[in-house]
Amino acid sequence: MSDTYYRRGCIVATTQRERGRGWIEWLMSLVSWLIAVLSRMPKEARTRSTHSAIVVRSGTLETAMILEALWPRVQVAPLSKYASAMTVYRPKGISIDVLKRLATMAMRHAHLAGGRRRGMIYGLLKLPLFALDLLLSKALCYLWMAVCALVPGWTYRPFERRIFTRLNLIWIFVCSQVVARVYGEIAGIYFTHHWTRVTPDDIDDYCMAHPEQFERIYG
Repeated sequence: MSDTYYRRGCIVATTQRERGRGWIEWLMSLVSWLIAVLSRMPKEARTRSTHSAIVVRSGTLETAMILEALWPRVQVAPLSKYASAMTVYRPKGISIDVLKRLATMAMRHAHLAGGRRRGMIYGLLKLPLFALDLLLSKALCYLWMAVCALVPGWTYRPFERRIFTRLNLIWIFVCSQVVARVYGEIAGIYFTHHWTRVTPDDIDDYCMAHPEQFERIYG
Protein backbone atom coordinates (compact mmCIF):
# COMPACT_ATOMS: atom_id res chain seq x y z
CA MET A 1 0.00 0.00 0.00
CA SER A 2 2.95 2.32 -0.56
CA ASP A 3 0.95 4.30 -3.15
CA THR A 4 -1.81 5.14 -0.64
CA TYR A 5 -1.99 8.84 0.21
CA TYR A 6 -2.04 9.58 3.93
CA ARG A 7 -3.43 13.04 4.50
CA ARG A 8 -3.14 15.18 7.59
CA GLY A 9 -5.35 14.05 10.44
CA CYS A 10 -5.08 10.32 9.76
CA ILE A 11 -4.87 8.31 12.98
CA VAL A 12 -2.18 5.66 13.39
CA ALA A 13 -2.79 2.75 15.78
CA THR A 14 0.05 0.30 16.41
CA THR A 15 1.39 -2.30 18.82
CA GLN A 16 4.98 -1.55 17.89
CA ARG A 17 6.99 0.86 20.01
CA GLU A 18 10.33 2.44 19.27
CA ARG A 19 12.98 0.20 20.75
CA GLY A 20 15.68 1.45 23.08
CA ARG A 21 18.36 0.02 25.32
CA GLY A 22 17.92 2.22 28.38
CA TRP A 23 15.98 1.34 31.51
CA ILE A 24 13.37 4.01 30.70
CA GLU A 25 12.55 2.34 27.38
CA TRP A 26 12.46 -1.06 29.10
CA LEU A 27 10.08 0.28 31.75
CA MET A 28 7.84 1.88 29.11
CA SER A 29 7.63 -1.40 27.19
CA LEU A 30 6.75 -3.28 30.37
CA VAL A 31 4.00 -0.83 31.36
CA SER A 32 2.72 -0.74 27.78
CA TRP A 33 2.44 -4.55 27.78
CA LEU A 34 0.66 -4.42 31.15
CA ILE A 35 -1.84 -1.85 29.86
CA ALA A 36 -2.49 -4.02 26.79
CA VAL A 37 -3.24 -7.00 29.04
CA LEU A 38 -5.43 -5.01 31.42
CA SER A 39 -7.28 -3.22 28.61
CA ARG A 40 -8.95 -6.47 27.66
CA MET A 41 -12.05 -6.66 29.80
CA PRO A 42 -13.83 -10.02 30.38
CA LYS A 43 -15.58 -11.26 27.19
CA GLU A 44 -13.97 -8.51 25.09
CA ALA A 45 -11.78 -8.93 22.01
CA ARG A 46 -8.01 -8.86 22.38
CA THR A 47 -6.43 -5.40 22.65
CA ARG A 48 -5.06 -4.40 19.23
CA SER A 49 -3.35 -1.08 19.90
CA THR A 50 -0.92 0.12 22.58
CA HIS A 51 0.35 3.23 20.80
CA SER A 52 -1.26 5.98 18.72
CA ALA A 53 -0.11 8.91 16.60
CA ILE A 54 -1.50 11.45 14.12
CA VAL A 55 -0.33 12.33 10.61
CA VAL A 56 0.81 15.98 10.46
CA ARG A 57 2.33 16.05 6.98
CA SER A 58 0.49 14.42 4.09
CA GLY A 59 2.25 12.03 1.77
CA THR A 60 2.81 8.42 0.82
CA LEU A 61 3.96 5.73 3.24
CA GLU A 62 7.54 6.79 2.57
CA THR A 63 7.03 10.58 2.85
CA ALA A 64 4.18 11.19 5.35
CA MET A 65 5.16 12.38 8.83
CA ILE A 66 3.46 11.70 12.15
CA LEU A 67 3.44 13.35 15.55
CA GLU A 68 3.69 10.99 18.50
CA ALA A 69 4.39 11.11 22.22
CA LEU A 70 7.37 8.89 23.06
CA TRP A 71 10.09 9.18 25.66
CA PRO A 72 11.49 11.71 26.31
CA ARG A 73 9.32 14.25 24.44
CA VAL A 74 6.53 14.64 21.92
CA GLN A 75 8.22 14.32 18.52
CA VAL A 76 7.80 14.15 14.75
CA ALA A 77 8.73 10.93 12.96
CA PRO A 78 8.22 9.19 9.58
CA LEU A 79 5.04 7.16 9.22
CA SER A 80 7.04 4.32 7.67
CA LYS A 81 8.67 3.44 11.02
CA TYR A 82 5.47 1.58 11.99
CA ALA A 83 4.70 0.08 8.56
CA SER A 84 5.18 -3.49 9.77
CA ALA A 85 2.63 -3.26 12.59
CA MET A 86 0.07 -0.50 12.23
CA THR A 87 -3.49 0.36 11.27
CA VAL A 88 -4.26 3.77 9.73
CA TYR A 89 -7.70 5.40 9.82
CA ARG A 90 -8.59 8.28 7.51
CA PRO A 91 -11.19 10.76 8.89
CA LYS A 92 -14.33 11.17 6.78
CA GLY A 93 -16.57 14.21 6.41
CA ILE A 94 -13.98 16.65 7.75
CA SER A 95 -13.05 19.70 5.67
CA ILE A 96 -9.53 20.45 4.47
CA ASP A 97 -9.48 23.51 6.74
CA VAL A 98 -10.30 21.44 9.84
CA LEU A 99 -7.69 18.83 8.89
CA LYS A 100 -5.12 21.63 8.64
CA ARG A 101 -6.13 22.89 12.07
CA LEU A 102 -5.83 19.36 13.47
CA ALA A 103 -2.24 19.12 12.25
CA THR A 104 -1.41 22.65 13.41
CA MET A 105 -2.68 22.01 16.94
CA ALA A 106 -0.91 18.65 17.08
CA MET A 107 2.38 20.31 16.10
CA ARG A 108 2.04 22.74 19.00
CA HIS A 109 2.73 19.81 21.31
CA ALA A 110 6.14 19.47 19.69
CA HIS A 111 7.09 23.11 20.36
CA LEU A 112 7.65 25.00 23.58
CA ALA A 113 7.28 28.75 24.12
CA GLY A 114 9.72 30.97 22.27
CA GLY A 115 9.75 28.82 19.14
CA ARG A 116 12.25 26.30 20.48
CA ARG A 117 11.88 23.00 18.62
CA ARG A 118 11.57 20.80 21.69
CA GLY A 119 8.44 18.80 22.30
CA MET A 120 6.42 18.69 25.48
CA ILE A 121 7.61 16.16 28.05
CA TYR A 122 6.36 12.60 27.68
CA GLY A 123 3.97 11.60 30.47
CA LEU A 124 5.89 8.59 31.75
CA LEU A 125 4.37 9.02 35.23
CA LYS A 126 0.87 8.79 33.73
CA LEU A 127 1.31 5.22 32.52
CA PRO A 128 0.97 3.66 36.01
CA LEU A 129 -2.25 5.69 36.48
CA PHE A 130 -3.72 4.13 33.33
CA ALA A 131 -2.63 0.70 34.55
CA LEU A 132 -4.30 1.25 37.94
CA ASP A 133 -7.56 2.37 36.30
CA LEU A 134 -7.63 -0.64 34.01
CA LEU A 135 -6.81 -3.00 36.88
CA LEU A 136 -9.66 -1.54 38.93
CA SER A 137 -12.04 -1.82 35.97
CA LYS A 138 -11.08 -5.43 35.38
CA ALA A 139 -11.64 -6.32 39.04
CA LEU A 140 -15.06 -4.63 38.99
CA CYS A 141 -16.00 -6.48 35.78
CA TYR A 142 -15.23 -9.87 37.32
CA LEU A 143 -17.19 -8.90 40.43
CA TRP A 144 -20.15 -7.84 38.27
CA MET A 145 -19.95 -11.11 36.31
CA ALA A 146 -20.18 -13.05 39.57
CA VAL A 147 -23.19 -11.03 40.70
CA CYS A 148 -24.96 -11.52 37.35
CA ALA A 149 -24.35 -15.25 37.55
CA LEU A 150 -26.10 -15.38 40.92
CA VAL A 151 -29.05 -13.07 40.20
CA PRO A 152 -31.58 -14.36 37.62
CA GLY A 153 -32.32 -11.91 34.82
CA TRP A 154 -29.21 -9.80 35.31
CA THR A 155 -26.98 -9.51 32.24
CA TYR A 156 -23.26 -8.80 32.27
CA ARG A 157 -21.91 -6.00 30.08
CA PRO A 158 -18.25 -4.89 30.11
CA PHE A 159 -17.62 -1.44 31.56
CA GLU A 160 -14.70 0.69 32.69
CA ARG A 161 -14.11 3.21 35.43
CA ARG A 162 -11.44 5.89 35.07
CA ILE A 163 -10.49 7.30 38.48
CA PHE A 164 -6.72 7.52 38.81
CA THR A 165 -6.30 9.21 35.42
CA ARG A 166 -8.45 12.06 36.70
CA LEU A 167 -5.27 13.16 38.45
CA ASN A 168 -4.39 15.18 35.37
CA LEU A 169 -1.02 16.79 34.66
CA ILE A 170 -1.77 18.86 31.59
CA TRP A 171 1.83 19.75 30.75
CA ILE A 172 2.87 16.16 30.11
CA PHE A 173 1.25 13.81 27.58
CA VAL A 174 1.08 10.16 26.63
CA CYS A 175 0.50 9.18 23.01
CA SER A 176 -3.29 8.74 23.09
CA GLN A 177 -3.86 12.03 24.91
CA VAL A 178 -2.29 14.05 22.10
CA VAL A 179 -4.57 12.46 19.48
CA ALA A 180 -7.68 12.64 21.67
CA ARG A 181 -7.12 16.26 22.67
CA VAL A 182 -6.62 17.44 19.10
CA TYR A 183 -9.70 15.63 17.79
CA GLY A 184 -11.86 16.68 20.73
CA GLU A 185 -11.02 20.37 20.65
CA ILE A 186 -10.84 20.87 16.87
CA ALA A 187 -13.15 18.28 15.31
CA GLY A 188 -15.52 17.64 18.22
CA ILE A 189 -14.82 13.90 18.11
CA TYR A 190 -14.41 12.22 21.49
CA PHE A 191 -13.18 8.67 21.96
CA THR A 192 -15.61 7.53 24.67
CA HIS A 193 -13.79 9.31 27.52
CA HIS A 194 -12.40 12.78 28.22
CA TRP A 195 -9.10 13.21 26.38
CA THR A 196 -7.08 12.98 29.60
CA ARG A 197 -8.36 9.43 30.16
CA VAL A 198 -8.28 7.98 26.62
CA THR A 199 -6.07 4.96 25.86
CA PRO A 200 -4.74 3.85 22.44
CA ASP A 201 -7.18 0.94 22.57
CA ASP A 202 -10.09 3.38 23.08
CA ILE A 203 -9.09 5.25 19.92
CA ASP A 204 -8.67 2.07 17.87
CA ASP A 205 -12.01 0.66 19.10
CA TYR A 206 -13.82 3.92 18.34
CA CYS A 207 -12.44 4.17 14.80
CA MET A 208 -13.41 0.56 14.07
CA ALA A 209 -16.90 1.03 15.51
CA HIS A 210 -17.62 4.23 13.56
CA PRO A 211 -16.94 3.58 9.85
CA GLU A 212 -19.09 6.59 9.03
CA GLN A 213 -16.39 8.77 10.63
CA PHE A 214 -13.18 6.85 9.94
CA GLU A 215 -12.08 4.74 6.97
CA ARG A 216 -9.49 2.04 7.49
CA ILE A 217 -6.89 2.50 4.76
CA TYR A 218 -3.94 0.47 6.04
CA GLY A 219 -3.52 -2.64 8.17
